[in-house]
Amino acid sequence: MRIKQIFYRLWYLCYKRKYRDTLFLPSTKISGLQFIDSISRESVYFTEEGINFEFHNLSKTFPVNIDWNELSFGKLWNYQLNYFEFLHQKDCPVHLCNDLIRQHFNNRFRITVGMEAYPLSLRCLNMIKYFVRNDIHEFDQYLYSQYNLLSRSFEYHLLGNHLLENAVSLYLGGIYFQQNKWRKKAGKELKIEIAEQILDDGAHFELSPMYHQVILIRLIDLYVCLKDWPGRNVFDDELLNILNEQIPHMLGWLRAIEFGGYQVLPLNDSAPWFYQEELGDVFELAHDCGIETSQSNLKSSGYRKYEGINYQLLTDVGDIGPKYIPGHAHADTFSYILNTFKEPIIVDTGISSYSSGKTRDYERSTQAHNTVAINGLNSSDVYGAFRVGKRAHIVSVHEKNRSIKASHDGYKNIGCIHEREFIFSDHEIIIIDKIIQTQSAKRPESISYIHFAPGLQIDLKSDGIVSDQFTMVFENAIQINLTQYQYGHKMNKTILSNCVEVQFDSNLKTFIKILENNEN
Repeated sequence: MRIKQIFYRLWYLCYKRKYRDTLFLPSTKISGLQFIDSISRESVYFTEEGINFEFHNLSKTFPVNIDWNELSFGKLWNYQLNYFEFLHQKDCPVHLCNDLIRQHFNNRFRITVGMEAYPLSLRCLNMIKYFVRNDIHEFDQYLYSQYNLLSRSFEYHLLGNHLLENAVSLYLGGIYFQQNKWRKKAGKELKIEIAEQILDDGAHFELSPMYHQVILIRLIDLYVCLKDWPGRNVFDDELLNILNEQIPHMLGWLRAIEFGGYQVLPLNDSAPWFYQEELGDVFELAHDCGIETSQSNLKSSGYRKYEGINYQLLTDVGDIGPKYIPGHAHADTFSYILNTFKEPIIVDTGISSYSSGKTRDYERSTQAHNTVAINGLNSSDVYGAFRVGKRAHIVSVHEKNRSIKASHDGYKNIGCIHEREFIFSDHEIIIIDKIIQTQSAKRPESISYIHFAPGLQIDLKSDGIVSDQFTMVFENAIQINLTQYQYGHKMNKTILSNCVEVQFDSNLKTFIKILENNEN
């Protein structure tokens, strides 16, 4: 954690940021702003029993008045309730949307979680887009007051994608209300944070493809609005130039990591089901906005993708994320996923919960990824919902055209280094795991975990696994066990699937042969 984060944690504990009505409302508001179409995710339903909200497969019906502080399903569900994304729901009439805004306004002094900076940022942005689209000005005073709160509430205690969301929203609020102080504050942060958060290969530095795409969409939105705004000055042009450079770079990374038809891979805190269906093709969206996709070579993000005949493999040989904000990271160093014949075979277990507890602990653990756990420990000490203590660091990486070897020190506290090598040919992948003891101690128990896609039929043999698409042979295995795990299919929904646990001493060779024409 950075000193800045510690300072603002203490500052915000002492200085309580509360909503207050702002009496001053500028008389000039810009018109004709352009935005991209927002996500139209069905989340609100009007029934005879009342108003029903459904987020993350959990629904709640409010007979008359909405409880904007509803926390029975956890904080993330309440965040969704207060984002106001339902303003873009195609079957939600304007008069009903206005009624919901009015209810929120009438409860503004009682709302707690919904006035935190992150949901506040998204709600304000959604309100601006809704007001511009429908030429509504009834709630401008309330929107202005919310932006006044946001201008005092940037999440410096968290940083990362939260701070970017704060800055994008306030910048657009500054344009909408022609408030230069908001625009300058937000623009300054955007220039700093974009430079820091977008890595050399175009990845967002929290290494979650989902949050990468969320930030990408947000920056495209800002770009579309800013490029047609006649009030731009030199300060704004500098930001526009940064967006012109970084958005194609981010698109390039997304294209480079695209895997089996998914733009959003289930790596770290990432969920294909959450954005793939609603957003459609982000590349078409960017192209329609006049933005082209740059060429990107996977490097600084730590991800590498290899292709043979009828297979794709993606692995992670990088550190788990930025040191000061690893909350969306998993203990997944050297994990990999594999597709054959364009179908998922070996998968990441996904996420189904953001709430602290056994499910969240498991889904972030080393045992939930396709890598090696030693003595049942995590390679990085993930705990709580978004915490990381001791973390694995990459010791070495050696790459050749058709192979990569890397080692990490996540188990140095028990005197071990894990080295993993991938060797690729047209129809075969060889994975070599070595546990190198750096100090004299009892031989550790090492287990390689392999998680198979839901519904995939596999047969356990004495030396490996057989299926219609591939065979796996384990050399130097002490014991091979076929177990089951819960695959994070959707938030709060899992599917029972197969997992193989391979116990070994210090060396394990895994031979994966891709069968031609599905022939055993």
